[in-house]
Amino acid sequence: MLCPMDGRKAISITGLIGLLLLDAALVAWALWPTPLPSAAPTPSMPVTSETQGSEVEPTTSPTASPTGDWEPVPLARMVAATSASIAWLADVGACGDTGRIHVTVTGGEKWATAEAPGSVLRIRPTDGSTGFVVGGDADCEPHVWYTGDRGETWSPPQSAGNAWGRDPDEAQLVLRPGGAPVQPCGPGAVLDLVGLSGGAATALCGDGRVTVTTDRGETWANSVTAPGALALSFTEVGEGVVVARTDGCIGVTVSAVSAGELGAPTCVDEVAPVAGQVAISMAPRAVWLVVGSDVLRATGLTGPFSKVATWPGA
Repeated sequence: MLCPMDGRKAISITGLIGLLLLDAALVAWALWPTPLPSAAPTPSMPVTSETQGSEVEPTTSPTASPTGDWEPVPLARMVAATSASIAWLADVGACGDTGRIHVTVTGGEKWATAEAPGSVLRIRPTDGSTGFVVGGDADCEPHVWYTGDRGETWSPPQSAGNAWGRDPDEAQLVLRPGGAPVQPCGPGAVLDLVGLSGGAATALCGDGRVTVTTDRGETWANSVTAPGALALSFTEVGEGVVVARTDGCIGVTVSAVSAGELGAPTCVDEVAPVAGQVAISMAPRAVWLVVGSDVLRATGLTGPFSKVATWPGA
């Protein structure tokens, strides 16, 4: 029979276990984010010994250069959506100049804006209230911050050692789970990055190459090359969309990627692309696209896109 002291010890131990489980869940959330379902079913590219831990030649080659002298740069604005109604936008900011988070749960009709706890190099929402950001503090040290109220309050900074993210100080570096930063684009800049699981990620390089890893960033293989590519959104290795600026389209083009093959581009006109302000995100039954001050949405992978909002604060 337990005495009162034994009961108090049991309660304390139970509480400690609960806290440890909660901490483990938060770490797992950043390390292994659940891939978002694609807007339409597409065949997956199997991960084999030829794609994992080895270098693979690109499946396509560049055929054109970006229009004029307009050069792709790392994203300064981001979008991450979880449905046709819910999307999170982010002004990236910089070290010592915090970013901003904008959240809609009404498909773009209304937005809640909050200051981020640092610069923002990656956003990962799970719904209209809960999510995390990977970014840098005033000293450009990378961290992860969590929120459960659309950015009104944030958790204390957590280690970024368990999450994928772009480095807040060096454009060519990518943070990866459990290892030192890597350079998926060699000496070139990383324009955009999607963390797919603890071991898999997809990066967009300034020269249009889409590179993938399935071994926690130890090796990166070329998947496709999209001339003039500006941003991407992938739900698994080899499956996603790429938005680019190319000759023959006054706005931007959106191309599906399936089984490592780049599909035909669809032109999205009547938009004015701005360097660093083009982003895209796939969600169930919707694809969200940011082009300059325009926020657009489509029900298909490559459109047609319709404007649903102007960038909050623009």
